[in-house]
Amino acid sequence: MQRSKNGFSSKVLLAILAGSDKKEAFQKRRLQDQSIWHMQTYQPGDIRNFAIVGHASAGKTVLSEAMLVCGGVIHRMGSIT
Repeated sequence: MQRSKNGFSSKVLLAILAGSDKKEAFQKRRLQDQSIWHMQTYQPGDIRNFAIVGHASAGKTVLSEAMLVCGGVIHRMGSIT
């Protein structure tokens, strides 16, 4: 379902514009949003990726490599195999 810039679905906007009860339209939106935000849960051992975000030259690569060395994924800093 497409949403407008303010987050409302087209059905909710049409209901509001058509003079339908606003409370009902907002309740429908709330129910739709609740179904969207159910996330699947994962076991910590099944998670294999991470993200590091920062400005240029902030040390993201060095930190990532250090984490991989500590985790035993790579054997030394600067290696790719």
